[in-house]
Amino acid sequence: AFATALDTSTDKHGFVFQAPAAITITRLGIRVHTITGTSPEYRISLQGINTSGMPDGTIKGGGSPASANFDPAVLGWAAGDWRWITLDNSYVCTQGENLALVVDYVSKTINASNNINLTLHANSTISLAFPCGRIDTGAWAKTAAHSQPVFGIGSSTAVFGFPVKNSGTTTF
Repeated sequence: AFATALDTSTDKHGFVFQAPAAITITRLGIRVHTITGTSPEYRISLQGINTSGMPDGTIKGGGSPASANFDPAVLGWAAGDWRWITLDNSYVCTQGENLALVVDYVSKTINASNNINLTLHANSTISLAFPCGRIDTGAWAKTAAHSQPVFGIGSSTAVFGFPVKNSGTTTF
């Protein structure tokens, strides 16, 4: 999970990645690690990346933003759920385009008792520079090097990312 829950109106979680193919992105996927209390409404969006490798704050699509609002409490989500969210407007990306999936606050009560936390898969044996997680609690910052972002991008015919529902250990 991220070190910080989305528990203030200014917090943001992000996943920075490179588009593996030229596709029309119609949906974005996330895994909710925890839900505390009654979650507020959030927005998921597709943004560009600035020269520092952080989300640039500009939602792709211009006047037809590649975003959607969602409310885990209203939708009946539970901790550990993997969910696809259909964008209000699709976005046509180019292969190799640097993008960021960003989740931020929209409305309703948000605090330490009412929030969500998204999943980063901790793996002590790998160190990923890209794709990677980002967190904004006042300014964008990198997450731990050993954190695999759990996210997805999808079109009508393809899915990319690291869409994991859960993981376990097997002994051979």
